[in-house]
Amino acid sequence: MSTFLPPPIAVLTDGLPGQWFSEIRVFDGMVVLMHNHPSGDPSPSQADIQMTKAIIDIAAPLGISVHDHIIVGKNGHASLKGMRLI
Repeated sequence: MSTFLPPPIAVLTDGLPGQWFSEIRVFDGMVVLMHNHPSGDPSPSQADIQMTKAIIDIAAPLGISVHDHIIVGKNGHASLKGMRLI
């Protein structure tokens, strides 16, 4: 069985390789947010957490759930859901 990953509906980048990206993917009313930290440390900042909670609040009345927010760093990643921050 192959895994199908739909194309992102929004991708933001500064155009420089390895600098930063932000991506939103939608799966049947479920959203996965992803971005990287150019510093290399994937730990979520307070701004990351607050923004994610704001998106959750905005998306809920539309019937869209935020499944996770993944932050990519140089040597790994952080999942806000896995860290029980959302």
